[in-house]
Amino acid sequence: MVQPPRAFLKEDEFRAAVNRVAQSLSPDVERIITTLEYDRDGEPIAYLMVIVSDDVDRRGQLYQVLQEVRKLVDEEISPLLDWGIWPHFHVRTQSEQAAIEQRNVA
Repeated sequence: MVQPPRAFLKEDEFRAAVNRVAQSLSPDVERIITTLEYDRDGEPIAYLMVIVSDDVDRRGQLYQVLQEVRKLVDEEISPLLDWGIWPHFHVRTQSEQAAIEQRNVA
């Protein structure tokens, strides 16, 4: 029997580590929404939705900030080696996320 990856077994610890990365990049990064699941091929995945400030978008720095998040996640968390999970990154601005959350409430 295959054991689930460490990230699934210690989800709170994994999320706390991701939150520390987000906090270290404040104010450019507002938060990182973490979803742990298996992809359609059965691989364990951490979907990391990086919510950046609207100012990052206005400055044209989405790519640079996302690259910094990727770098810190790899260096400080090491998702694949230490947690047994593949990270997948996505990015949204605060305004985009607020609009989505507002639609979900309505």
